[in-house]
Amino acid sequence: MVRSEVVQKYFRKYYDIWDAIANTYSPEEVKLIKEYTSLEGRGVNQSMQNEILAMQSAKGGQLISRFRSEVGEARRAFRYANPLLDAWLNYWGRVSSFQTPEAEQAYQQLFAETGRSGI
Repeated sequence: MVRSEVVQKYFRKYYDIWDAIANTYSPEEVKLIKEYTSLEGRGVNQSMQNEILAMQSAKGGQLISRFRSEVGEARRAFRYANPLLDAWLNYWGRVSSFQTPEAEQAYQQLFAETGRSGI
């Protein structure tokens, strides 16, 4: 129950960042990003993965690298602005560091409130 509430209230917005950043790319680039992500996730077709990795973005730089960098930066900023989100991400093992001391304090509070032993 707690997990589904956390997913709805916090994680959904965090994961929606991927789509928001993807919407700034062309449909062809998004198709390549999704194809690469799928291939990588399944651990198949390394030659195609390498081909996509080498492709350039219309924004400049390598497509996959640039996209991942943008998503990562936006997610870090979102975690920084939302310490409770950052605490929950750490609590469920989605990330392994805190963006702020407030997030670490919230994390410790979550462990105390849920009866888990924390850090």
